[in-house]
Amino acid sequence: MLEIEIFHHDGAFTPGDNFYVHHIKHGETCNVGEIICIDREIPESVRSSGALGAEFLACPLATNTSVMKAYSYYADNEIITCNRTAKNEAFFAVVNHTGIFNGVRFLVGPSGELLTQLVVELCVSVVDVPIEIINKIWHNDLLG
Repeated sequence: MLEIEIFHHDGAFTPGDNFYVHHIKHGETCNVGEIICIDREIPESVRSSGALGAEFLACPLATNTSVMKAYSYYADNEIITCNRTAKNEAFFAVVNHTGIFNGVRFLVGPSGELLTQLVVELCVSVVDVPIEIINKIWHNDLLG
């Protein structure tokens, strides 16, 4: 039996039926979409958030993840996340549980590039995200 199958918290993990994008103003305005865990593996989940205007996707995760700086011969979930991010031209932050799962968390840029990854359980990284480049560079140059 997989670890996730035996991990229950009485309603802590419940399915949703909508996608949400929040307009947050902190200097620049940023449209933040929320998806959860397995949604990052489903192309339409990420695309739907992008269609609602998400420039930054936040994804809490409840599973073990791999270290993306290690060379991989297969398309694991982290590489798929980079691909989804590039296709939808948004920033993508995956925040994993620490102490229960391996705690690996990461931030991907709108070209699918890894901006930072934390592999140590108890640490914090502050990254300046130039959210204004989304509309200035990507969405306006479809053939670029």
